[in-house]
Amino acid sequence: MPNSQRAKALLAKEGIDFVIVSSPQNLRYFTLLKAGILDVVGWWNTPKMLIYPVSREMTPSLIVNIMDEWNVVTAKSSLFEPVFYGSFILQFGGKKNDETSLLERTYKRCIDDRKDAFGRLDDFMNSWGGSSVNVGYEGHHLPSEALNLLKKRHPSANFKEVDDTLSAIRMIKTEEEVEAMKRSAAINLKGFKAILDEIKPGAKEVSLGQAYLAEIAGYDARPCYVMVNAGPESAALLPSYERTYKVKKGDTVRIDLGCEHRGYCSDISRTIAVGKISEEKSRLIRATTRGYVEAEKIVKPGLPIKELFDYAVSTVKSAGIPDYRRTNVGHGLGVEIHELPDLVPESDAVLERNMVINVETPYYYFGIGGFSCEDTLRLTENSYDLLFKLPKIIEL
Repeated sequence: MPNSQRAKALLAKEGIDFVIVSSPQNLRYFTLLKAGILDVVGWWNTPKMLIYPVSREMTPSLIVNIMDEWNVVTAKSSLFEPVFYGSFILQFGGKKNDETSLLERTYKRCIDDRKDAFGRLDDFMNSWGGSSVNVGYEGHHLPSEALNLLKKRHPSANFKEVDDTLSAIRMIKTEEEVEAMKRSAAINLKGFKAILDEIKPGAKEVSLGQAYLAEIAGYDARPCYVMVNAGPESAALLPSYERTYKVKKGDTVRIDLGCEHRGYCSDISRTIAVGKISEEKSRLIRATTRGYVEAEKIVKPGLPIKELFDYAVSTVKSAGIPDYRRTNVGHGLGVEIHELPDLVPESDAVLERNMVINVETPYYYFGIGGFSCEDTLRLTENSYDLLFKLPKIIEL
């Protein structure tokens, strides 16, 4: 469930009356809906917007194209009231149940009034009343043409970008979100182990990636990214879908995987040693793993992110990579694979209870390989919990 209490509090501080939520990630967060027609034909052709009220107690309204009605109706969600628009041609016949009867009634209403998405939004804004209203919107997603249209139609309204606030809302997870992320992590781990079962001399990178995809598909999950890279080119951040490199004895295989299950993402990374590897590769694995392990030990609420960054980087340097550099040592995780907080040296933030973060200290050395170790941590009252457990160093 979305963190509604936090959402109301943070948006109220901004003086917002209601927010027009339009980006796929924030729509997924506030509605928990699966992807619909929006992901097929694009936002401008079939706009989807959630009107999220802040200053009044009322149910959010989801403005959505009639082509996505079946997805919305069958979700039976109490998080929003659907408001449909569109003129898709559809015929009805055969025996009807409650859902198909509702679909037919809604379809006919849309055909009769012919309003588009912005006509539905106009209805909401006009019904709000008052001499002026403060409207939040996603400046990084809502097209400028759409914003200009709204400003022209509603000149007394004040429009304000709230992208950073929406990201900050998602930064602190509810218990329901944590449980959803644990389920996603469990599936991702199954996919990881499916790859391990296939790693051997002669195995192609593309085949290893396919083993992962087949495994997670069986649990209704979809990939965020699949990087299974072996040999001297494993430093490249390349998906393994089309790479035909064959694993050799003495190779290292860098595995970095992310999947999404029912709206929430998971992320895991390890470096696998295939047979006896060179001393240089062993040193790099030990150093990057030591950096992660030691950084993990100091994670707790109240820790300045800058301190975590400095400690992780200095540990890798002292453990065997004196020229080690990074722009970050991890990131938040949730409905997106990378979200707040960013674990960067410029951050003035501190870690907080119920953040879910991925800590990592990778090293990419072209001609030698890529080396990484990454886990997901949920901040507790005084420490943290791991969302999954896996050996830090794996040798085959």
